[in-house]
Amino acid sequence: MRLIEADRVCSPDGFDRLMPCTVQGYEVQSIVQGAEITAAVISAMFTVFVKSQNPSDGRPFGEMIPAEELIDNADQSSIELGPGAIIDLNPGEEVQFADPKHPNTGYDDFTNATIRLIGAGLEIPPEVMMKQFTTSYSAARGALNEFWRTCSMQRDWFTDDFCQPVYEEWFAEAVARGRIHAPGFFTDPARRKAYTACAWNGPARTNLNPVQEVDAAIKRVDAGFSTAQEETAQMTGGDYNRNIKLRMTEAKRKREVDEIGKAQTAGE
Repeated sequence: MRLIEADRVCSPDGFDRLMPCTVQGYEVQSIVQGAEITAAVISAMFTVFVKSQNPSDGRPFGEMIPAEELIDNADQSSIELGPGAIIDLNPGEEVQFADPKHPNTGYDDFTNATIRLIGAGLEIPPEVMMKQFTTSYSAARGALNEFWRTCSMQRDWFTDDFCQPVYEEWFAEAVARGRIHAPGFFTDPARRKAYTACAWNGPARTNLNPVQEVDAAIKRVDAGFSTAQEETAQMTGGDYNRNIKLRMTEAKRKREVDEIGKAQTAGE
């Protein structure tokens, strides 16, 4: 199954949201990362070159690189770097290295800038993409709230265009086969709508400070800005009515356990 956004109404073709944002950035990031790793490996090698004034046929110190690790073992004139290698140069030969300035101090800034560009295209804050909330509480909460708005929009689109139609088709087939008894389902559109009405909550959003989130939820419910059902779905992804029924059962069992404990204490 492939999820796409349609280019136009009633069109089976569309575009992938991840494709234009991640492919180019990932390719550039992979090239830079590979170059940085190679430069770090070269910088970590400690190779000594010995310059001799007298010509010699052999290399007195040896290369100290195993033959199976040589890249070009067939070419005897090639000189290869290796960790702790000592190489004897021929007269007149001199080795010069470019100064690559590694480790590169700007690599981290470049990586963060690439991640921010990808996040901007996907409407994901960089803190959420890197899962690093190192700023203040207000900034981290603002990033999560903005990301949650994006997720809510995408969730509504996905449930309206995919989950709900699939559920309605499954429900209609179950009624037609007699697995579900739903009088008036095929004759009354209002009943059909009532039978298949449902809320797609999905996973709850992250709470940075659960105490403050709970206090804010209580105030919204008391002021009438929200309902207990909505707050339960947003904070835990559960169902408020189901929780109340379970709490009644738990409270009843708790009273029974307390009474047993009191009876045992009185008997002693």
